[in-house]
Order: sequence, then structure tokens, then C-alpha cells
Amino acid sequence: MSLNWDISKVENHEELFVGEGDERRLDGITEAFVWMSMATGLGKGWSLDLDFAPEFFARVKLLEKLNGHIATHVVDGKRVPYEISVEDVLRRVGLHVNVSPVSRAQFLKNAVSVDLDRDKRKAETARAERLAAA
Repeated sequence: MSLNWDISKVENHEELFVGEGDERRLDGITEAFVWMSMATGLGKGWSLDLDFAPEFFARVKLLEKLNGHIATHVVDGKRVPYEISVEDVLRRVGLHVNVSPVSRAQFLKNAVSVDLDRDKRKAETARAERLAAA
């Protein structure tokens, strides 16, 4: 199934596009939220609503803590990590993405399992390299 999104119900949604003509696309934060929706789930009816916005923000922040920043911006000519804010999430209320809602328990299980598995693989690789060198 393809990942589909719709921002037509976001207030002033045209402001969330950057570029012109064939280069027109979603701004970086909105695009990051579309992709993050697969990991976080969205609220009722596949949409980010005002009720779910605080939970979505908390889930994004947890994923940032586990995996690093989800967006960057340019400051003084250098690309630096961008800190997602509550205002960024509230600005995108109405975002619709065809991902299924995920309970908090399932979200936490998925997020922590991925992090644990990644670190376990690193340790297993290091162990295998040590054994091979011996």
C-alpha cells in the first residue's frame, strides 16, 4: 500500500508548500510528519486532530530521543538539527495520512523494540569481529 497524505484540512495549508511548479513540495517538517506517522500512528480517522496533537508531539519527541532529530534547517549557512515544537504539531492539525492508529502501548513497544534491536545488532557485530580476530 502506498503512503498517501492530504493537507487540505490544515488551516492555511498552501503555506506548507515550498518551491514552484515542478519543484513544489511539502515543507520539511510536514514531510517529516507524514513519514513519522507510520511509526507514531495518527488519531481517529487517519488524521492529526486537536485531541491527538499532544500525544503525537510526545511520540515524535520520544522518537527524536531514540533516533535523533527528524528535521534540520539552515542557520548561518550550516544545516543544523531542528527542534520540533508543540507549535509545529498544532500548525499541522488536519494532516491526513493513510496510516492506522497505534495505541500508546503498541507505539512504545515498537519504538523501544527497534532501539533495543539496533543496539543488540551493534553488540553482536562487535562480538563477532572480536571472535574472528582471536
